Amino acid sequence: MFEELAKKMKKRKEVEVVFGKPEEPVAEVVAEPVVEEAAHKPSLVVDNANRNLEVKIINPEKFEDVITVANNLLEGYTVALNIELIDHDTVKRMLDFLHGVCFAIDGEVKFLSKNSYIITPSNVDCN
Repeated sequence: MFEELAKKMKKRKEVEVVFGKPEEPVAEVVAEPVVEEAAHKPSLVVDNANRNLEVKIINPEKFEDVITVANNLLEGYTVALNIELIDHDTVKRMLDFLHGVCFAIDGEVKFLSKNSYIITPSNVDCN
């Protein structure tokens, strides 16, 4: 559905209305290339050229432990999150917060199993 919309937008032409005498054309079609911009640009650039890519394993016990996860992501580390020790409502709050962090740094939250997630910064591709 979105791909069809994107194709239609690419084919779209801008129309410039020109007012003038009746013998002149009322509208001209101006074919200008449509410039595509990224929907979201990362706001944080992490230089991992000199750092080994490490995975931090975190077993939070309370909501405040989400700050540790966020700080590791901001430093460019991948985080394996084990949430089996936390109640369901706190897990929802943590995942909402971490999705916000990932949006800000162009990262990803991936579901691994019932109680495990992998959270990656923008420089790590996890398929």
